[in-house]
Amino acid sequence: MGPRLLMAAGGTGGHVWPAVAVAQAIRRQRGDARFLFVGAGRPVEAAILDPLGFPRETIPARGLKGRGLAGKAASAGTGFLGLVKALSIIRRFKPHLAFGAGGYATGPVGLAAFLSRTPLAIHEQNQKAGLTNRYLGKMARQVFLGAAGSEGFAPEKTMVVGNPVREAILRVERRARPEGAPFTLLLLGGSQGARALNRALGAALPFLAQKRDSYRIIHQAGAAGLAETRELYEGSGLNVELLGFAPDIERLYGEADLAVARAGALTIAELRAVGLPAILTPLPTAADDHQSANARAMAERGAALWLPESEATGERLFSLIESLRKDAPRLLEMGRKARELFAPDAAEAMARRVLEIVASR
Repeated sequence: MGPRLLMAAGGTGGHVWPAVAVAQAIRRQRGDARFLFVGAGRPVEAAILDPLGFPRETIPARGLKGRGLAGKAASAGTGFLGLVKALSIIRRFKPHLAFGAGGYATGPVGLAAFLSRTPLAIHEQNQKAGLTNRYLGKMARQVFLGAAGSEGFAPEKTMVVGNPVREAILRVERRARPEGAPFTLLLLGGSQGARALNRALGAALPFLAQKRDSYRIIHQAGAAGLAETRELYEGSGLNVELLGFAPDIERLYGEADLAVARAGALTIAELRAVGLPAILTPLPTAADDHQSANARAMAERGAALWLPESEATGERLFSLIESLRKDAPRLLEMGRKARELFAPDAAEAMARRVLEIVASR
């Protein structure tokens, strides 16, 4: 019988997809490996995992950070229930290792693994480590880092690997835009969408509409923002493909000339993997402002432009988009620098180390 791996990841695609990439890499190295994903019951978990055939379960889980006293008390109660269910899952599934990829479910699963003496490995995606991972890092056998410089972990436990992306992203081939073809702008708000980005683009539409023949827009607005965003485009005359959730994001990357996106770690990793230039507008309320650190790292290396949400007016956004559309050499250079920052073997390196830990039990 092959190794059994418990994969804790949920809440957003930014946590689930990296866990999928690691699971796929483990399966390439050990075809008899078995997996059980544990999440928080968000729709995106089913949308990603069910078509891939990965079994999954859910536990009660919610965040603590940024909540008032009553909210923290409610979250603590939910966390206890999540821990109880996670312990039950571990007793039933008997994993050889638990892997935490982030998201609300990772905390209860990681603690349950520690209490049940199941080896734990976690992955910190961001330049700035999150609160949950800082705690779990003390319990983990192995801490994988998406970027060098993440603080708060014992050096002997850490391994800098980068951020993994799934197989379909690795196969993306971006082709040069034919002469005279419209410039394809890809707007990404992540699996849940980004209302502020949707509205910033709405404010830029009057400027884009003046050059409607020059642009094609692909906009992943999130399911919750789909209707509102559709109204923004009505009457603009622009060539628009509007999506809620994009399960075939690899197709969109292959067709795009420029992305406007949040700065989550998975988005950054995928932009690097495909060499896609970007304007990054970090989510200002992200825990510990980690998205700003991610965007800063890309901008400092010339792989993206950093546009804070407070400065993302319609006129400013259009000005940056239009300047890049007219500067093909700069776009090519940004894409090249993005590719240089990508760690292509992240998933394989993590898989090898996970299987080493399993073999050492």
